[in-house]
Amino acid sequence: MITHVAPLLQFVGASKTFEAVVAIEPLDLSVAPGETLVLIGPSGCGKTTVLRMALGLLWPDAGQIRFRGELLSPANVQQARRSMGYVVQEGGLFPHLTAGQNVSLMARHLRWPRTRIEQRQAELAALTRFPLDALGRYPFSAIRRPATARGFDARVDAGPNLFALR
Repeated sequence: MITHVAPLLQFVGASKTFEAVVAIEPLDLSVAPGETLVLIGPSGCGKTTVLRMALGLLWPDAGQIRFRGELLSPANVQQARRSMGYVVQEGGLFPHLTAGQNVSLMARHLRWPRTRIEQRQAELAALTRFPLDALGRYPFSAIRRPATARGFDARVDAGPNLFALR
């Protein structure tokens, strides 16, 4: 018996133009929960535009984008983003915050109890092999790791359902 799993993310004929330039032709795409999707292509082909539309940072000119079955809109995008993670290419960490403070930004915003934040930090440190003692250091002194890896640590703090890495 085959069971149908509702898509976590779905583009239905979504397209985007910038002035007269077509950035994304009508796109139909479904991503199931737990599925890994990789966008590959040359610079300027629209990969970042697709990611930005998936995160509600850009809106399609036509078509729809659905997250967890709901049409993504200005009215619900903030709530949806609480289940999404996004890392820009250079890491996007705040240099004036320690690694631990960067990691816990969203969790603190959501008012998680301190014990839950510390437990999640330990889980993420183990997952990414980040030394626990480095959480008290500032990003560029914490450890010599690629910026994207440091950003990954900082952006999965609240356990997103959708994680976009650019």
